[in-house]
Amino acid sequence: MRLILIFTASILLSITSYGQKKWQKIDQSGYGMKYELPKDWEIDGFSTSSVCHCAGTINSVNRFSKNEILMVAYPALSDSALYNGMRTEAWDWKFAENDERTTYKAKSLTFEKTVSKWMPESPQDDYDEYEGYEVWRFTTAFKNQHYVIYFWAAEKVLSKNEKRLLEVLNRFKAVKVGSNSEYW
Repeated sequence: MRLILIFTASILLSITSYGQKKWQKIDQSGYGMKYELPKDWEIDGFSTSSVCHCAGTINSVNRFSKNEILMVAYPALSDSALYNGMRTEAWDWKFAENDERTTYKAKSLTFEKTVSKWMPESPQDDYDEYEGYEVWRFTTAFKNQHYVIYFWAAEKVLSKNEKRLLEVLNRFKAVKVGSNSEYW
C-alpha cells in the first residue's frame, strides 16, 4: 500500500512539473505586467516601435505559417488610451470597432472581450497579410493601470487554441508601477 502511494505521488509530481515546464514566465514589470506564455512562443517587448509609439510587447507562435497566432499587449495610464491612437493598431492595421462585448473572468482580472478583424489603415493599402484574420481584443484595468491585449489569427486557428489563449489571460498579472513610468 505504501509503495502504491509513493508511486502515485511521484507520477502526480512528474505530471505537475511537466505541465509547468511548458510555460515561460515573462516579467515586464516596467510595463506593469507579468504573465506566462507557452514555451514555444517568441517574445519581443518594446518601448516604441513601428507597431506603436508606446510601450508594449509583441508575441507570436508559428510565425509566417498557416497556424500562426500573434499577440500584442499594450499598457496605458487611462481607459481612453486603450480605444484610440496607436493602441488600436498593429503595424498598418487598425482594429475594426464594434459594440458587441462579452466578459471573461480570469484568475486575477476581469477582461472585456471584443471580437472583430483588422482593417487596413488606409483604403489604398493592398497589403493583405492579415486579411480574413479574426482579432480578439481583451481590455482590463488594475487600479489606475489599463491594458489591451490582442490575439489574432485565422478564425479556425483561434478557435482551436481558445483554451490555451484564455490560459494566457489566467496567468496575466498587473504589477503596480508609478504614474511617471518612462515606458507609457
